Amino acid sequence: MKILILSRDANYYSTRRLVEEAHQRRHQVQVADPLQCNIFIQAKPTLPHKEFLQNKGLFSISANNQDLSDIDIAIPRTGIIGIDYALLVLHQLELVGKPLLNSASALSITKNKFHCLQILCKAGIPIPDTMMTHNSNEVKATIKKLGGLPVILKLFRGSQGKGVILGENISAIQSILTAVWAIGYDILLQKYLRETKGRDIRILVLSNEVITAMRRIPAKGEFRSNLHQGGSVKKISPTREENALALEATKTLGLNLAGVDIMRTRKGPLVLEINGSPGFEGLEKITGMNIARRIIDFTTTLSNHRY
Repeated sequence: MKILILSRDANYYSTRRLVEEAHQRRHQVQVADPLQCNIFIQAKPTLPHKEFLQNKGLFSISANNQDLSDIDIAIPRTGIIGIDYALLVLHQLELVGKPLLNSASALSITKNKFHCLQILCKAGIPIPDTMMTHNSNEVKATIKKLGGLPVILKLFRGSQGKGVILGENISAIQSILTAVWAIGYDILLQKYLRETKGRDIRILVLSNEVITAMRRIPAKGEFRSNLHQGGSVKKISPTREENALALEATKTLGLNLAGVDIMRTRKGPLVLEINGSPGFEGLEKITGMNIARRIIDFTTTLSNHRY
């Protein structure tokens, strides 16, 4: 089977492991940077009317002068850099009939943190209190509604703990918001839950099944638990309620693969965030599980599906 992995960095741990396991399974695999892909829409029909109505030949995609129309399936490893273009590339793959591990529409939702929380909350999934404003005169009222200082500030699009700030005083928060708004970015404010001490749980879901999980613990003096921010990890067994939340959140967003971040609070578990292109370096190392192989094996089962 011909597998395309869309990743900005072929040497990134999760991308490299997927390539290794695809080769072990004797699949052909190609890694392409989505920002190096060219996508083409034919403006005028030059095909027979029947083929034109079937959308054959109207869309094409290539990378580094190589046609990608002969791949069987694609695994998106989309980060935050160039995400709008990367999502167009994913839509183009769907238009030429190539199945994706996670659909372009589902990934588009996960890349917008606030919209993702809107959908989860609408589905009855518990989340932290979260607010947005573009009115500098409403900042104090917003913080009060979230329970007071400190609050968490998050850029709409961020990963590995980047773009996440702990706001501890009003003037600093107002300065941050003003700077972010000035460059055309959006940012959300979220209730800071002291009892979590910055810890959270990452649950990996694949094909409507909880594969494994770990607890992430911030480094000393840090409030972010991400491994890339110096945090440590520990294998855990989530509770039945936590597993159910992870599965329901993943299903709600229409994802086949997801990293679901959950916080344990006094009010019970809350879904903090969902990653549609989750890294699994920490999980493989602390569990010894061959997660990359499981992802490859599941992905190949989707090859019969066409959009």
